[in-house]
Amino acid sequence: MKKFISKKYLAALALLILPLTQPAWAAEGPLGHMQNAAAGTGLEGKSLPQITGAIAQGAIGLVGVIFLVLTIYAGISWMLAGGDEAKVKKAKGIIVAALTGLIITLMAYGITTMIINAIL
Repeated sequence: MKKFISKKYLAALALLILPLTQPAWAAEGPLGHMQNAAAGTGLEGKSLPQITGAIAQGAIGLVGVIFLVLTIYAGISWMLAGGDEAKVKKAKGIIVAALTGLIITLMAYGITTMIINAIL
């Protein structure tokens, strides 16, 4: 079976999009971009703990989106199983694994937050 999107097509697309992604700081010289690296990200003038916190919140949000997608996928698989026990068991396994991953991630975040607040 031939892949729909081959590496050649992806390379051509990357070459077409590359000029559009030219950063605004490119004309400032080799070191000019260091001062404006955070420009437009909402992280200008923030300290390292604030930046780390923003990254952690983004990661937690990503985990939530992944959990939602996996749950919807497993639910649809379960509905379309048509009584096939193997498909139902697989869908239940996906839901349990997604829920376990979400719980572990949220517990890790909670424990880390509790320890950091106790230290500070």
